[in-house]
Amino acid sequence: MSTPTSAERVARFRDQLSGARAESRSARRLRQSPAANVLIAVVLHAAARREAGLELTGLEQRLSDQFTALYGDGLLAEFGRIYQEPAARAGAVSLFPALVTDRPLKEGIEAEDVRAFVAGAAAEIAALPTVAHISVGDLERGGPDRPGGGGDGVRAAGQGHGVRGRRRL
Repeated sequence: MSTPTSAERVARFRDQLSGARAESRSARRLRQSPAANVLIAVVLHAAARREAGLELTGLEQRLSDQFTALYGDGLLAEFGRIYQEPAARAGAVSLFPALVTDRPLKEGIEAEDVRAFVAGAAAEIAALPTVAHISVGDLERGGPDRPGGGGDGVRAAGQGHGVRGRRRL
């Protein structure tokens, strides 16, 4: 599978928000649990806030910086413009949690907001088929660790959850 271009990513994003790709694998995954998409939603909210010239919160800035490092400033700006469009905002409601979609653009999202949200949504997120519960003991016994499988973070923290698979933008 080849790496999608920025134009392809923009087209896919528009399609996902409009529902045009409602039956695609990536759209089905996104709709599986809007709660699990909270950080993607925060990036989009931050991108839209940035495009509107608003000051980003610390969390929004960190996530935007990470997105920019991976995909470039141009794609972040384009996603921010798209996310502000009324049709995109309407489509976002089925993909992302209300924590983000109900929040006015003038209001930023702080790490504390996400922490509180995840605490309430943890059981729903943990029940997803793409979430693997990995303990340090599992890793010590040669358990389910592979590149990108979450084991490095669990090992470093001494506890936690790992996530299998990935969300594509």
